[in-house]
Amino acid sequence: MTLGKTTDLPVLLTPNELAKLIGVIYKDTEKTGCLPHALKSLIVPTSTYYATPAGWFDEEFSFPAGADLVDLILLGIKDISDFKTYLLCLASLHKRRKKYSMILEAQPIPRMIQVSPRALVEFGGMQPDALASWLTWRKWFYDLDNRSAQETGYLFEPILAAALGGEPKGSNLNFAQKRARMP
Repeated sequence: MTLGKTTDLPVLLTPNELAKLIGVIYKDTEKTGCLPHALKSLIVPTSTYYATPAGWFDEEFSFPAGADLVDLILLGIKDISDFKTYLLCLASLHKRRKKYSMILEAQPIPRMIQVSPRALVEFGGMQPDALASWLTWRKWFYDLDNRSAQETGYLFEPILAAALGGEPKGSNLNFAQKRARMP
């Protein structure tokens, strides 16, 4: 339920968010009829995951009497084939989307010292005021794109491994270990 415990921007899924992600799975698999009605009205969105506003997942609710998150997970395992894999992938996607949103909010606009060396190769091609603005905005967009590419890479490696029936290994193996695994 946690992404990046040791980073400056850690992401923590609350039990309510996880329950609502389970509601998305029930909706996607057309198994909402298997959920208790009182719970269904709390955790199943009215639209698809991407069409559901991010704020909906953050809205608090109380589990009905006699139900909790563990019961909901066990019910999902019973009702939906490959539930654990689906939940792992959807939770990974949701955490990465939250992380990227936090990056967008926290990332400062670049300072001139970061972009001024580029002016040496572009000076004379446009007015100096326009060049300064252009370099600053281009650096900002590049940083955003670079961070989104980084987050996407972290996200899809485990999803692809799960889809292929394997397990993610990431880049934490050293070169000798990777070479030993090669066919």
